[in-house]
Amino acid sequence: MSNDFVRLYEENVADVYGYFVYRLGSRAAAEASTRATFERAFREPAPLGSDPERDRVRLLTIARATASGRGPTGDVDGDDPGMSPDLASALGRLERVERAVIALRYGAGIEAREIAQVLDLSEDRARRALSRGLRRLRTELERHEPPRPADTVELPSVPSGLPDDDQEHREPEQGQA
Repeated sequence: MSNDFVRLYEENVADVYGYFVYRLGSRAAAEASTRATFERAFREPAPLGSDPERDRVRLLTIARATASGRGPTGDVDGDDPGMSPDLASALGRLERVERAVIALRYGAGIEAREIAQVLDLSEDRARRALSRGLRRLRTELERHEPPRPADTVELPSVPSGLPDDDQEHREPEQGQA
């Protein structure tokens, strides 16, 4: 294995893995898909390693192709995706493009310009899909949020030694302490 490919792996494995965790919702599926992505990238005839940004976009494009046809897997046999179950479930209810842009933005940590390149969209469309996806994600999370108990106000108890309410309270007269 070439040193360039090792460097490429080390610089991008977290981004590819993060993308798959958001996209698939399963740590085991993310690990398997990350492995498959780098195996496929290693076999690619075109060389990688000349431009770090272009390499990241190319790897995430390969990751996208690896993930196509695989929807979110959810919690598989206690598999912890590294995010809250509510978030994983809400991501699973989004449209495919919304889930993809959120996975690329927050899982892989790339900006709208690179997201557009990976998904073969205009940058404007990628930004709109991200905005729409985040709104829908918030709505999904709020819709499935368990009701919070009503805020209760606990009144302080009356300290002992104070006069009862039915006794007349007088201000001390001037000159008396």
